[in-house]
Amino acid sequence: MTNYTEALNKFIKTIEENSIKHYKETGFTHMLENPELIKVNKGRRFDKVVRGTSVYCFVEKETGFIFKAASWKSPQLKTKKPVRGSIFETSTYESKAGPYGGWLYQ
Repeated sequence: MTNYTEALNKFIKTIEENSIKHYKETGFTHMLENPELIKVNKGRRFDKVVRGTSVYCFVEKETGFIFKAASWKSPQLKTKKPVRGSIFETSTYESKAGPYGGWLYQ
């Protein structure tokens, strides 16, 4: 079983790889010249995954669950189905995690 840090790094790598694939398929290869960096801002309960100047998602440290952002500061927890995936289950995000995070809103 992978630990949280390894699973989070794999999640971020998947976002980056899927973004490259998306830009090549759509002809937006100029986006590959200066790609938006993905970084993780550590929090007490949630880590915030930031792409460029936007929040991509939040990841709960204890469970590895992925949540869409409600705002810059917090995840969306007050919906019928707040959990959008898990960093420990690659099948929940590997084919969907693209450059903009639209899969989190479906």
